[in-house]
Amino acid sequence: MEPWQRHCARTMLGDTIRNLHGEAFEDFFHRLMQLGDPGFFPVRTVRGDLGADGLTISDRKLYACYGPQTANEAEVRRKFRGDLAKAVANRGGDFDVFVFVHNNLRGVGPEVTREMSAARTPTRHCASSTSVSTGCSVSSADWRTRTSRTSSAPSH
Repeated sequence: MEPWQRHCARTMLGDTIRNLHGEAFEDFFHRLMQLGDPGFFPVRTVRGDLGADGLTISDRKLYACYGPQTANEAEVRRKFRGDLAKAVANRGGDFDVFVFVHNNLRGVGPEVTREMSAARTPTRHCASSTSVSTGCSVSSADWRTRTSRTSSAPSH
């Protein structure tokens, strides 16, 4: 791809993401991921998504999407915390990397990054034999949180 084509594609993608919210953002994310990774499986909501909006089996990544119409740092923190806790509790054996995907192209606020860093504490989000330690790195619109399993449940 030529540099000018890459620039045009990024501009068009950014414009698209800025105008998608809620289910439309999630549907777009599903379509994009399915085009880019044949091993991506979208999770459709039937009775709640258990903290997961998609899963790649080969690299054991679980994706949680959040596409609010307006950015509210407290809501983003609540959504991240809730989705991570639900994913670990309900899907902990299915993934090693938790990816939080959002539609704010400018990134997340400092309190959100503090919440993500706080998820490093092993007893913060735990279920049965799963503890969470995080190594967060930002890549455009997603945060990656690595989980590690232990042989016994952490004490609370």
